[in-house]
Amino acid sequence: MIIADDLTGAADCGAACAARGLETVVVLDDSGGIPQADVLAFDANTRGMTAERAAAETARIVREYPARIVYKKIDSTLRGHVAVEVAAALEAYRGLGHPEARAVVAPAFPSMGRTTKNGRMYVRGEAIENRDVGLLLEDAETDEDLRGIVSKWMCHEAGVVWAGSAGLARWLAPERERRDRAAAPKVTGAIVIAVGSPSRRSLEQAEALRGTEVGDDVILVGEAAALAETIARSPERIGGLVLTGGETARAVLSRLGIAALRVVGEVETGVPIMIAEGSRPLPVVTKAGDFGDRETLVACRAALRGLSLD
Repeated sequence: MIIADDLTGAADCGAACAARGLETVVVLDDSGGIPQADVLAFDANTRGMTAERAAAETARIVREYPARIVYKKIDSTLRGHVAVEVAAALEAYRGLGHPEARAVVAPAFPSMGRTTKNGRMYVRGEAIENRDVGLLLEDAETDEDLRGIVSKWMCHEAGVVWAGSAGLARWLAPERERRDRAAAPKVTGAIVIAVGSPSRRSLEQAEALRGTEVGDDVILVGEAAALAETIARSPERIGGLVLTGGETARAVLSRLGIAALRVVGEVETGVPIMIAEGSRPLPVVTKAGDFGDRETLVACRAALRGLSLD
């Protein structure tokens, strides 16, 4: 079970498990029940909550959905209520019969340029300033370092609550024989690409996409709530969604009444393709604001259209 503080975090961490052959569902709202899956990746939506509410929601999910592996997904740049949520997850897990369990915290995601050295986080070699979260961070500068952390702590007899980004999750998820997974349905309507993240990288990606032939597909840039309202006006015309930024993805999907998504693949590392659970199998791609390179949104549209970039 994965508990993330925003939707793109739940999705990219869930995609790391799906890549290992595990049936994975991303849950936005559990009030109406949840689908069956090997991995449940909850968007607890705590990034914008008070610390007290964030802790309570994190603990609730741990208690209500006991799992063999509990993974507190944290932001790889240490945004949000990192220490509070890790502590809440650990306390709740200890209350489920693991009184001596400890937290192993490794937020590094080397393939995305996020590394940890001497307990300090770096993004593409630049130290993150003023992000002391009060936790002991495991050092990791490579994927092999993350693999070593998993090997070191996996057999810890007292139990472990894991805390990290999708980087650590890729090594923690047990690999299974790959099953026949549902392919993303053919997109017949317009693809709506919504960029709500203000990050420079996302805006560059939108600019690159505008420089290509997009046909009837639509590119929207703006604030999350406004994007959600615009998209919700004509849901029947939407054939697929590409959503950049966790707040944007959450706002759009919630406005469309989507409570869960099943992961079916990845466009590239950290950029999952999912299908909305429910009566209409809508394809959805989500991407954290600062993930990817200049051509990532071009690749997202191509993936939904079944196009080759060669």
